[in-house]
Amino acid sequence: MTITQAELFPTPTETTATRFAEIVFNRPLDHAYTYAIPPELTGELEIGKRVVAPFGQGNRSTVGFCVGLGEEAPKRAVKCLEQVLDAEPLVTPTLMRLTRWMADYYLCGWGQVLNAVVPAGAKMQAGTRAVQLIEAVPPILRPNPLPQLSAKQKLALAHLEGANGPLEMRALARKVDCGPGPIRGLIDKGLALRKVGRVEAADLHDRP
Repeated sequence: MTITQAELFPTPTETTATRFAEIVFNRPLDHAYTYAIPPELTGELEIGKRVVAPFGQGNRSTVGFCVGLGEEAPKRAVKCLEQVLDAEPLVTPTLMRLTRWMADYYLCGWGQVLNAVVPAGAKMQAGTRAVQLIEAVPPILRPNPLPQLSAKQKLALAHLEGANGPLEMRALARKVDCGPGPIRGLIDKGLALRKVGRVEAADLHDRP
């Protein structure tokens, strides 16, 4: 049975993204799926890198390979990528062409071939990434009087105060359902600190 992109994305969302990526998964599927690239990931994504994307009817976070990039918006609404896992591409242009040929020749999914030919050790070594981490400024060090905060800023600050440690900026933005603006506002107002760290890539179900 052929699985269509519409069936895999039953509740598409509108996006203002201007760049789009073609992603293949470790599945017996004969074509790539289009995802919008959110602005914060635009500079990170390259062909040959692995990504995390919502996949299937449950929008389960799934690892895939980026096999194409473009600026032409698809005719239907698409989902957004969630993460870029690798600092450098794991697949060279030559290997990309070879795996495409192998997928056609052996009648299997391109993502299956890519997952098979990239050594597990390379994928594990690439399993960390640089991220922006946000943490709350201790109360004793905060401005007095406290600056006015928007509703989103109050919610973001509450999440930071309730966390056991720094939170990744994108994760915090998802919790608050906002863009980076309110979080940057907390930093500008002296209520949060930003630092760069490295974290393990998401522990996803089909990560080797």
